[in-house]
Amino acid sequence: GIGDDEQIHGQLPDNAKTIVSPSLRHGFRMLDLGRTKILLAYELDVEQLKKDDPSYGRYSVSNSFVVDSSEDVIVCLKSDRAENFIRHVDGQITKLQEKGELQ
Repeated sequence: GIGDDEQIHGQLPDNAKTIVSPSLRHGFRMLDLGRTKILLAYELDVEQLKKDDPSYGRYSVSNSFVVDSSEDVIVCLKSDRAENFIRHVDGQITKLQEKGELQ
C-alpha cells in the first residue's frame, strides 16, 4: 500500500496536498479519475504491479524523485547453521565498510 510518511512530506512543496491511498492499484485509479495529479510509490512495487498487469505500463514513471531508499536483507529459516551464516555475512559486510569498499 501507500503510506502517509513524514519523509514524503519533507520532499514536497509546503502547499502540496496529499491523499493517502489504501493500495497502489487504488492510487492509479485516483490518477485515472483525476482525483490526484501524481502518485508517489516505491519503484519495486510499481515494477511488480506492471509484471502482474502489463496495462499499468501505460503510465509514465520518473525514477529521479527519491524520497527514501530501502535496505536489502537476507532471510533464512531459523537454525544454528543459518545463524552462523548470517554472522559470517554481517562480519564480511562490516570489514568492507571499515575498508571504505561498501557504504
